[in-house]
Amino acid sequence: MRPSLVLVPLALGLVSGCSVLPDRATETFDPIPGTERVLALVQEEGGATRQVDLAPGTRRAAVRLDCLGDPDEGITVVVEHAGEAWSPCRSGSEPADTAGAITITTPSDLPSRVSVRVQAPRGSEWSVALDAGPALARP
Repeated sequence: MRPSLVLVPLALGLVSGCSVLPDRATETFDPIPGTERVLALVQEEGGATRQVDLAPGTRRAAVRLDCLGDPDEGITVVVEHAGEAWSPCRSGSEPADTAGAITITTPSDLPSRVSVRVQAPRGSEWSVALDAGPALARP
């Protein structure tokens, strides 16, 4: 028996199973506890800039990001007055749970309105969520 004949049915069995890897960017992100979802952009292409309103006392910006594209490139999310988050794109052969989550905490309150800018590689599909809230209490 030739090994290649044994591998073909095994590979077909894996492909036809229920756990097929996604070929789209994440559709939804779980919310970060203690924050409010203030922005959700799902399965977008190209770049984007949005103005986001924040509650008084916001010092924490939790950025969730997923990019499906060239793994040698990545997606950057810039939150005005807070900082930026970056994550590499995935090729589609990795599960969506490899999406990035970066929390930025600022020493002072953020303005009531900030700009959020997404920069993604040409030809990629991406999803971004921004959760905002007060700084975490220190124990």
